[in-house]
Amino acid sequence: MTAISVGPERNVIELTPPLIITDEELWEGFDRLGSALADVAAGKLDDQDLERFAGWC
Repeated sequence: MTAISVGPERNVIELTPPLIITDEELWEGFDRLGSALADVAAGKLDDQDLERFAGWC
């Protein structure tokens, strides 16, 4: 699954799964994304960890 940030402020995540993705793979991707967002929201990563992803699209 590909995830890129889009929109004028780059504040939208566009998910593009492959056409042959299984339901299990799709939900695993959602789970991973949810875990990553929860870690950022909980402050488990500092700004230095996140800097390498700035403008990653």
